[in-house]
Amino acid sequence: PRSSSAGSSRQTYPAIFLERFEGSPVHELLSAEFGCGGDEDQVPEPAELDRELSLVKDVALGTLLGMRAAHEAGLVFESSGQQGPLTSTVAVREYEKQGVIQRDVKLVDVELLEEEADGDFSAKPLVHSQLADWIRQWWRATAAKLGLQDGQGLAKSQAHADVLSKYGTLNWLLFGWDDKDLHGEKIIGLLRHGPVVERSAAEMEMVERRWTAFQQEAFVRLGPRRFEEMKNQIELLNQGVVTAKEVVSRARYFMCPDHEGLHDEFKKLLLPSDK
Repeated sequence: PRSSSAGSSRQTYPAIFLERFEGSPVHELLSAEFGCGGDEDQVPEPAELDRELSLVKDVALGTLLGMRAAHEAGLVFESSGQQGPLTSTVAVREYEKQGVIQRDVKLVDVELLEEEADGDFSAKPLVHSQLADWIRQWWRATAAKLGLQDGQGLAKSQAHADVLSKYGTLNWLLFGWDDKDLHGEKIIGLLRHGPVVERSAAEMEMVERRWTAFQQEAFVRLGPRRFEEMKNQIELLNQGVVTAKEVVSRARYFMCPDHEGLHDEFKKLLLPSDK
């Protein structure tokens, strides 16, 4: 929008108001030069690799959610990624809740955003941004320590391979997928829930009915306190804090041994491809 006053003309640009956020910028949390652990020669422990990959995942998801909020307001990052997101303008605050490390990720500053009335939300600006370049440099340095050729293949250590197998949902970012595959909502769903098998409308309706019936039965059999714990775990899953497998595993503590059948149905709903 443009505005003018007597004797002068002033150009104004779209912007987003962001609250003050105490967090660390990404470039202070990941070493693009030396990779995981920040040490040039030392191979990271599996736990450290898991921690930094989970950080990358949280940064990617948090940044995409911020970009989606801008898109919903009619604003977008420049599609080439030249104006961000940047490592210096994405901040992370880490804390512990219910014994689980959680992170808040925010875009604490933005370059000028473009106005766009139409068009689907896309992860393209992120994949082409300086932030993504930094993360890919971190990955190449990390992969070299693990014995991966060109960032791909199998790690020399099975323990490291087991960690890497949990983060295939980051391939779009680490290897820069084609623009046509970067639909924003699909990428967010991938980060939150993992790969999803495409279902027909009839199959989706059946799953919805099963989930509704399951919740009704769970409320009766578990009681309010344990049912609320189940809802808390589902919310953590929706936020991308935990995986579906972790939720199913945790559910054993408040469903079993009294309700083994209920737990089996819970597992089938969350992990339909598990044998």
